[in-house]
Amino acid sequence: MGVAVVAALGAAMAIGVGGLVLGPRLVRVPSRSMAPTIESGGYVLLRTAVGTIERGDVVAFRNPAVPGRSHVFRVIVLPGERFAIVGGVVHVNGKALDEPYVAAENRLVQDYGPYQLPPHQYFLMGDNRRDAADSRFIGAIERDSIWGKRVHW
Repeated sequence: MGVAVVAALGAAMAIGVGGLVLGPRLVRVPSRSMAPTIESGGYVLLRTAVGTIERGDVVAFRNPAVPGRSHVFRVIVLPGERFAIVGGVVHVNGKALDEPYVAAENRLVQDYGPYQLPPHQYFLMGDNRRDAADSRFIGAIERDSIWGKRVHW
């Protein structure tokens, strides 16, 4: 489905109530932080009724460090889980994650952690680990800051 069709679909399905958009939203990702999944300047269709958040979901959230700005990243670690990045591989609760969405050239070279997430917080990362100012830099994200989840078709 082309971007123009997706944009029209998102606009047609959005329902405004007092300035609040309740339907799907088409969001542009201006950086390479989610490449190759979403290339720089690419779009992602998000639903604002987030529901359950699972590992691997692509979500949009309000950046706590920059009021009024949102980012799009992937959920990597869930509330209460212990994790570390060793040799470019994310380990959650002692088990290596299979992350086929991260290209070999986009993996990290430095280790990170171990850490344990508190309740109601998520650790989010870009698929391009070498070019993403994600939770490694801005910290874990509160559930209340997550406002959108990628629509799958």
